[in-house]
Amino acid sequence: MSAAALETPFPLQPGQVTVDWLTRRLRAGGALTSGAVTAVAIESNRLWNVAQTARLTLTFSADADPGAPARLFVKIRTQVDPYAHLFPGEYAFYRQTRGEGLPLAPCFDALCDATTGATCILLADLGASHRVEPWPLPPAVPMCAAAVTALAQLHAHWWTCDDPVDGQTRETLVAREDITADAVAGLLPGFFDVLGDRLPAERRALIATVGERLPALRKARLAPGTPLTRLHGDAHWWNILYPRDLARDGCIWLDWEDWRHDFGAGDLAHLIALHWYPDRRARHEDNLLATYHSALLGAGITGYDRNDLDADYRLGHLGNLVIPVFQQEMNSPHQSWWSHLERWFMAFEDLDCRALL
Repeated sequence: MSAAALETPFPLQPGQVTVDWLTRRLRAGGALTSGAVTAVAIESNRLWNVAQTARLTLTFSADADPGAPARLFVKIRTQVDPYAHLFPGEYAFYRQTRGEGLPLAPCFDALCDATTGATCILLADLGASHRVEPWPLPPAVPMCAAAVTALAQLHAHWWTCDDPVDGQTRETLVAREDITADAVAGLLPGFFDVLGDRLPAERRALIATVGERLPALRKARLAPGTPLTRLHGDAHWWNILYPRDLARDGCIWLDWEDWRHDFGAGDLAHLIALHWYPDRRARHEDNLLATYHSALLGAGITGYDRNDLDADYRLGHLGNLVIPVFQQEMNSPHQSWWSHLERWFMAFEDLDCRALL
């Protein structure tokens, strides 16, 4: 379905979700072939990044399908995405992927209101079988391994050495690099001003050098014939649902606002190198990279050895620099972007990313 005019009223907040609207949407998506929603209880949830979320408990008429979803997770975004020219957005992701057979929450509908640009996504509520980890504590190692395995399954599903699908080509991906590089270059003077003497001259010079040389390195990696996949784009430990029973269920990846086509190890570098301090990385980083690579091989990926992964991981971490720069510009909490910046410097040295420059 394109972003066309939908029946009104389009819910601009979870409290506006009605039984009639839910009935129409579940019927349109095939989840409800008979009967109707007769009641909905709305349990407000936290603000999820830039979206409003809630859990919905549905009651159905007696003639409704026995398998109709009784619990839903609704996510509504009304804010304009300032980076929509770089990332297709979560609505587009779920329009193309409903999650069957993948470590994703099943999606029952994904809608965009042509008038306001607001989007609404209806996902299965997996709270009975899964949970989230409290930020900023890292998950236990078995859960980390399960999360990395699920990420590899997703990457393997969309793995290609040809042009990606969705109308994008290698040329459009390279053009995106120029847009990103120009944006970062425009933000660095303000970033340096905010940091002042918190950023010594040698670190300031390093950031400037990476900003200058990173685009060419990334363009070379995106050359025709090199493997690409769908990147999550915001891969961190708190965008994952963890199974309450690891022997029965796997991890589920959430929050696909920043997905794009790129090399998969960029997600790994964001997940591990940017979010972990040196001690935890020293103990578990190599094992998790091995877990990811083994899962790729198990999914049938060939022609991508461990040396390829390690090289992509290092380059992915070099590109992590843009995260704290953009976060500071978007007024993210200081404890988030400042910690990212410090961990970026630590992993930069540990991974010898200087050699890439």
